[in-house]
This record gives sequence, C-alpha cells and structure tokens, in this order.
Amino acid sequence: MEGQKKNQSESFELSHKMNRRLASIDKYYMMSVSTKAFNEYFGSHTFGSILEAVLPEDKARLAAFIESFDGTPKSDFFRFYNSELEGKLNHFFMFPQKGTNNSGFVDVEMVDVETIEAVNNGLRDDVSKHKILLGLAKEYTFSYNREDNIFSMYRYDVESREIIYKEDLDDWKKKMLSEGFIPESDRDNFANLISEIRGYVQTFSVKLNTSMRTNKKVVENLRFIGTVMKKNTGNDIVIGR
Repeated sequence: MEGQKKNQSESFELSHKMNRRLASIDKYYMMSVSTKAFNEYFGSHTFGSILEAVLPEDKARLAAFIESFDGTPKSDFFRFYNSELEGKLNHFFMFPQKGTNNSGFVDVEMVDVETIEAVNNGLRDDVSKHKILLGLAKEYTFSYNREDNIFSMYRYDVESREIIYKEDLDDWKKKMLSEGFIPESDRDNFANLISEIRGYVQTFSVKLNTSMRTNKKVVENLRFIGTVMKKNTGNDIVIGR
C-alpha cells in the first residue's frame, strides 16, 4: 500500500520507496528520476533508454507494451540485463506519473522474479516471502486466501511484523464500511478493491482514501497494488502492498 497522510510529512513514504526499483520514462523510452535501487540493478552499465536495458528478443514487445499505455496501471514480464549483464526475468509495472500534468512521462517499477524465486527457496513461510517479494523495509502489506476467505494486513518495521487485521474478508469489508474507515465518496473504489482481491486478478492497482491503517485517526490516500503468487503448498494467494 503506497500512501500519503493528508497534511502530514511524506518522509516515511519517500524513504521506503528508495528501496524499490522505480524510474520515470518519456515517450522516447528515456529513463530519468530513478531511485538508487533502480540504478544499482544495472551496476556500472549505463542505459539511457529502457529499450537498451532489455534483451534483444524482448525489445519489440516492450516497446509495444509501453506505447500502448493508456494511463491504466498494468504489468508484464520482460528479461532485463542486471549488473553482470545477465538476462533476468523481471515483473515490469507501469503507472501514471504522480504530481505532474506532464503526460509525456510515466512511472515504472522492476521486480526481479528470478532473484525472488532463489530467495524463496530459503524462506520458512509465505509471509516471509511476501516481505522479500515486495522489497520491504518499513511497509504495510496485505494478503487474501480464497481457501479460507481470510484477509490479512501486516505492518513491517525492520525485522518485526504486526498484524493489523486478520479476519474473514466479508466481515472485514462490513467493518470498514459500518465503522467509518471508508468515506462515503470512496465506497465505490473500496467495492472495486474487494472485487479485485476476491477475483484473484493477476495484477491490480486501486486508489482509495481510508483511515484503516491509522485506526480512523488520519485519512490517507492509498494505492493498493496486488498480485497473485503461489504458496509453499502450490495453491495461489493474493498478496500486495
């Protein structure tokens, strides 16, 4: 969950975003305003264009993927060079750029799938996988398992983990609405979020004003980003931040 507390400092959000591989690209595929993590992935190799950083066989498909962006968040898988110039499969996300009216730029994020899978083999439980997968330092995450209909939300702080919610999805939905965690103006967006989670949509992004993380003390503008992954048992589960 990416969020900003209204009328409060954004330093917390800015600090944890630095751990993610984020960048902005323009209509010519040129990369700019990238995070340290994004640059470190490529090591000493400099790629001005995002198309230079992708393997040749994926270049045309990535160009078409970027050109077809209509402002709706989306993602796909492409192989990018890493710091050793090895081709690594990445989950590549595209989002509208925040805080600007310049339609010539979009925000992108890369998540190295192969590295995640290697780390997963040494992890003991699915929640630990979530932490590695989502690149967390201090962050909130959520998960949903349709097998038992349980929705969970966690807050990570360095090595600790706090359970914020863990209950039946329908009960959680009812609680959010009846106890005033969701403003009247955002009820349709909340319904959309529930639908995306319950429907096991492969990737989704939903913006929502809510006080669910602060126990109704502060309304935050959040963006819920989710995806579907496999548990240790082989069954699918929704996870997100």
